[in-house]
Amino acid sequence: MFFQIAVTREEKRQCVIFWENARKEAEIIRDTYDKINEDNYHEKFYKRFMILSERPDFFEPLPKNCRKKIKLRNLK
Repeated sequence: MFFQIAVTREEKRQCVIFWENARKEAEIIRDTYDKINEDNYHEKFYKRFMILSERPDFFEPLPKNCRKKIKLRNLK
């Protein structure tokens, strides 16, 4: 492979733009992957506490829409 060292201002600018676009693309891929894993983790976490009929006083209240989502997913 042949690599050329950026010398002129225009070449350096092209390198900066290329790597900035690569970072943005990698961030999009990482965020998409992380969102799927985090959603699965939080769903499992909430399912464990939904089994309890009464929540202890020190627990933070569940979000209102959480119960609806979990019930709908269990019906599928």
